Amino acid sequence: MAVTPSRRKRHIPIPWHSGYTLGTLEVLARDLHDLAKTYEISDRAISSYGIKREVQGSLTGPNGQVLYVVTVWITLETSGETRFVTLFPDKERHG
Repeated sequence: MAVTPSRRKRHIPIPWHSGYTLGTLEVLARDLHDLAKTYEISDRAISSYGIKREVQGSLTGPNGQVLYVVTVWITLETSGETRFVTLFPDKERHG
């Protein structure tokens, strides 16, 4: 899955308590990319924009804290480009 950044600015919920900050956004981007390449797709949905995929996995923040998250990605119908959409806590693993 080739992951490319979105050209539009989006609000991304940064997991601050794990040590990610505005100064470490490149680290977060790399960690998200690695998560997408490493973990299995847990869900798929087709929309008019393309194919949305959920990938569940863990991120280890700069301070060593492990976060269990669900990430959402979309492969655009028009270009075939895959983009990160959002992330949220994995409630199954967080309790």
